[in-house]
Amino acid sequence: MEGEGARRKGCWFTDHRGRQVYLQSATADGKTRMLIALNATDGKTLWTKEVPGDKGKPHAKNSLASGTPACDGTQLYCAWWDGNAVSLVAYDMKGEEKWQASLGGYVSQHGPGFSPMVHDGLVFVNVDDDEHAELIAFDAKTGQKKWFAPRKHVRASYPTPFLLERPGKAVELVLGTTTALTSYDPATGKVNWEYTMVWPKGDMPLRVIGHPVYAAGLLVVYCGDGGGSRYMAAIDPEKKTPAKVWDLKKDTPYVPCVLVKGDRLFWIGDKGIATCAEAKTGKAVWAERVLKAT
Repeated sequence: MEGEGARRKGCWFTDHRGRQVYLQSATADGKTRMLIALNATDGKTLWTKEVPGDKGKPHAKNSLASGTPACDGTQLYCAWWDGNAVSLVAYDMKGEEKWQASLGGYVSQHGPGFSPMVHDGLVFVNVDDDEHAELIAFDAKTGQKKWFAPRKHVRASYPTPFLLERPGKAVELVLGTTTALTSYDPATGKVNWEYTMVWPKGDMPLRVIGHPVYAAGLLVVYCGDGGGSRYMAAIDPEKKTPAKVWDLKKDTPYVPCVLVKGDRLFWIGDKGIATCAEAKTGKAVWAERVLKAT
């Protein structure tokens, strides 16, 4: 596809055996989206599934295929934006379409960029734009909508819901956006608990891009916007009413994801500084410049 101006700017997923890499991409003219399977050893293209689309109006730093495929070992799941509306599509491991479900239109100056995730026979997708927000669960085999949970919306947020496993507790599906950090029962969508994001009077609510992380018994959510505002907060889900333990208001990431190792958090901010912090307190253990400031 390189000769047709393809832009492999999408994200990728490796299958559970590590033999193939799957990614979403789009041609530079915006007329075609692609699901591409690559050999993990040599990078050669094994197959390509093409999906028609229009140019749309994404942010200059976004692409027309910013999502990441999800895989359960038998099928692949992709969220596609055709420039107007978004759909969730399931494919077999050879790229043949199995089902398709509409997710409606998407209103945001940045365009879509969210990704599905799959667990225990369900595919979950967080559709959160400037006008509406909801978490939806689909049957992985049929594409039938199993449940949906409306959420308050303010500004488009893109995090993928993730599974939280705590000793002695049932598996939780956790989603953190501009308005709330919420724990759901994955099978039913019932809310287990919720922490409402409180923004000081006069401060603009910030977007959440990367999903929250769990470290030292705390859930850490981080957000920001193009104007330079940043915010990171650690929430204790063990409390009867989940409560904030600490927060930071500068030098934290906006788009990049936070990493966890043991009881430490690691991130790189827009000023090019890598930071290691204590998950329990948010205090920096060390900080070092690794990139030029942007």
